[in-house]
Amino acid sequence: MLHHFLENLCQRHLVERGQGVLVAVSGGIDSISLLLLFHQAAPQLDLKLSVAHYNHALRGEESDGDEAFVAALTERLGLPFYRERAPEGWWRREPGSKMEAARRLRYDFLQRAAHSARADRIALGHHADDQVETVLFHLLRGSGLRGLAGMPIRRGPYIRPLLSVRRRELERFLRTERQEWRHDASNDSTLYTRNRIRHELIPLLHSYNPRFAESVGRMSRLYVDDADYLDDVSRQEMIRLTEQGGLDEQGLAALPMAIRRRVLRGFIEAAPGTASQAPGFEKTESILRRLSERQGKSGPVDQVGGCTLVSEAGRLRLYKDLPWKGDFAVSHELPTPDAPGQWQVIAMPEFGGRMRIARWDRMEDMEPAEADERQLCLEPSALTLGPLVVRSRRPGDCFYPAGGAGRKKVKDYLIDQKAPRSIRQKIPLLSAGEEVLWIIGYRPDRRYLATGETTPVIALRWQGKSI
Repeated sequence: MLHHFLENLCQRHLVERGQGVLVAVSGGIDSISLLLLFHQAAPQLDLKLSVAHYNHALRGEESDGDEAFVAALTERLGLPFYRERAPEGWWRREPGSKMEAARRLRYDFLQRAAHSARADRIALGHHADDQVETVLFHLLRGSGLRGLAGMPIRRGPYIRPLLSVRRRELERFLRTERQEWRHDASNDSTLYTRNRIRHELIPLLHSYNPRFAESVGRMSRLYVDDADYLDDVSRQEMIRLTEQGGLDEQGLAALPMAIRRRVLRGFIEAAPGTASQAPGFEKTESILRRLSERQGKSGPVDQVGGCTLVSEAGRLRLYKDLPWKGDFAVSHELPTPDAPGQWQVIAMPEFGGRMRIARWDRMEDMEPAEADERQLCLEPSALTLGPLVVRSRRPGDCFYPAGGAGRKKVKDYLIDQKAPRSIRQKIPLLSAGEEVLWIIGYRPDRRYLATGETTPVIALRWQGKSI
């Protein structure tokens, strides 16, 4: 095992002789194996090791036991130890799902710990079975090439030296070393999609191909090379087409679609003032479609990353806090609710509020909404129409008002409700596909409303200013 580990470190250029390495250790079989292997390899490569542990405080005494276990092992190995405990109730304050928030807090801590330890690399314990889970998870979500490439073996300071090693090999290694590890019981639950992939889907796929994990690893390496090449070409094209902060619209339209998508996403991600996050597939396709329909017409194109994408004299530019005007449209795609009872929060500053979304087995399982929240519960069949989107009104929008009869134009309904013309475009709508499901703050569509008998239920809660 040590020979393979050293070979991987050197051949993949994961570390250089004399560097500092911060090993992230949770206490599980993967990170404990990683720590022991680095401890054995350190003298041969003159590595300066340190250990980091982040306590999410989600499992009470078990979480504290993990921390104590890692601290004791680190002390026995004589290594510097950096630890931090998550603030109480952090999951209620952090945006996004609990898993996303936990990952963000953990990586923020690792960056700070690496700075304190003067470490050049941060080593993570993901192994080959984790890579299979990641690739399948991305496949089920409809990810592109980069998602199907899985986790990179190296990105910035982060390295994953165990990506080619199966979990069973790590278990054999620790048993040979007579080293114990901690078991996280939450990994046994099938409530979460990743755990269901691990416990149900992967064993089934291995029954078709016993070397399925190795096949995914090989595919991942091929996709990494392809994705790296396409990203490199896209970066060169973006540089060529960008001048004085504007992206050449005609030049963008002339690119092959695979490069066009990447150039647009990269331009938005790199623009100052945006949320530093590339738009997803649906948003990217929506922008490209609108650009094609507009045929070079100047004016606002779409809202993305907290900024307005505007076409000006044949160039695309991003502006912060651009006033509402003309054919300006705002659109926020909501995440698909995953595990029951896990609220995901999406901030929508353009509408002055935020939306929470979750899936529940029954309406009675939900905790009460906050005093200033408006709630809508949908049948799961609403998701078959398309992704749930919160957006501004479009010409021709219609819905079937709950408590009423027939079909009505959204514009006519808002006129009946005495909504001033100046704010109608600012009233958020919840839609799926071409269907309007909710004029938020006013009235839902009656066709997809959940009842007390509906299971499961898609719950949405809007909190924001009244318009």
